[in-house]
Amino acid sequence: MIKKIIVTGGSGFIGSNLVRQLSLSNAWKIYIVDNFKNGRKLLNISHLPRIELIHFQEFFNFLPDYIERLSPDAVVHLGASSATTQWDGNLLYRRNYICTKELIDICDESGIPIVYASSASVYGNSTSFSENPTNECPINAYACSKLLIDNYVRTNHKNAV
Repeated sequence: MIKKIIVTGGSGFIGSNLVRQLSLSNAWKIYIVDNFKNGRKLLNISHLPRIELIHFQEFFNFLPDYIERLSPDAVVHLGASSATTQWDGNLLYRRNYICTKELIDICDESGIPIVYASSASVYGNSTSFSENPTNECPINAYACSKLLIDNYVRTNHKNAV
């Protein structure tokens, strides 16, 4: 039986390598959610079997419908606005915080396992890198957006790992 997985950010460097490995097993139908504006990212995935592409704006605009219709067995959320030089707080708030929060919440409500990517950037200039809130010291807006979602998960999803 083929399982279904949603991989956000699945056409980027890390995501496409994960998708490639999943596609080797023949056990997964893979839904890649991403922004395909940079057409070069399509070169990372176009040759892979059992994939379907979904534009990130459409996916997040109709998130409950997609989750219900696709009924995934798991979600891996790697997608984000990842430029550490991005200072547009509204963009980072929407893409990195709100979209991630909504996806985590709906997966939790639906009983769908989800793995999301935080970032080492939340530690900024810290000299201690153990996963402990006292070591977190973001130095840019991107890192702040990732720390905000980490704190949301810590506060609202006690069973998250």
